[in-house]
Amino acid sequence: MDTAEPIWTCAQLCVTLALGLLLFVGAVRIVMGIYRRKRMDNLLAELHGESLLQSEPAAHYFGQKSVEWPRPRGPGALILTSTRLRFRLWSPVEDLEIPISAITGMAAPVTARSVPRPRRALYVTFNSQQGEEDAATWLVKDLPAWQEALVQATGGAVERLRGVDVGWWEPPKP
Repeated sequence: MDTAEPIWTCAQLCVTLALGLLLFVGAVRIVMGIYRRKRMDNLLAELHGESLLQSEPAAHYFGQKSVEWPRPRGPGALILTSTRLRFRLWSPVEDLEIPISAITGMAAPVTARSVPRPRRALYVTFNSQQGEEDAATWLVKDLPAWQEALVQATGGAVERLRGVDVGWWEPPKP
């Protein structure tokens, strides 16, 4: 009886699957990058000549303090101009616009519910349209650059807050 060798050895099959997975992940990353750039270009086009101070096409939004759970969270574009801080959440599409004159403080909190966080976020406090103190938080790639741009945009009027614990950005415990 003649025994034939298998067409694919286990090693060949593993290498082929790994390469296929890498190609798939690479293609998804490219498509998402194009998608982000296109949406960012659309958002920048809406600025109508305002001077752009800082932008982040892939900021992660943790929500607005005054919005009840379940509050929208996720990736989107964060833009700082000389007149406003603007964020557009990609899905569901929602906008948050904060006039520079309404921004009262900023921080880079290291804890949420007294638990240390490995990455520091941009925490901005502001007066809402109703005149109440509110806050929003984002993860950005270059936190020091964002902090410096906020100081520049507000003319140094923004207060640097210390000891901020942002437990509100996490879902309530049952």
